[in-house]
Amino acid sequence: MLASEPLKPTDLVISDSLVTTDEVIKVSFALPSPPSSGGSPIISYELQMDDGMSGEFSSVNGITINSLLTTYTVTTNVIKGRRHRFRYRAKNIVGWGPFSDDSYILAATVPDRPARPYFLVF
Repeated sequence: MLASEPLKPTDLVISDSLVTTDEVIKVSFALPSPPSSGGSPIISYELQMDDGMSGEFSSVNGITINSLLTTYTVTTNVIKGRRHRFRYRAKNIVGWGPFSDDSYILAATVPDRPARPYFLVF
């Protein structure tokens, strides 16, 4: 059996809400299972994000160097209050596979727990 490009990933990029804030977004994605790798080992993943306004995607990691990272912390071009789109794809010896479906991740800090309520008696 000849190798082919990896298949489209079925898992979406997800955010780590314990790290994600209005200035930093930590994301991760799942490794493709062996049948979806195209019959050849994965040599790189490319992660892309947009500007938070449904604009063009740009590469965050993986396009210029081979990277097997599946967790990445984005610290540049994160715009507070915007829902950034993320997607990823895999590369094997044959080439790049198609991108995953888009994930939407809000650049926002999880609010602190509110103070305990109390009653005032007048």
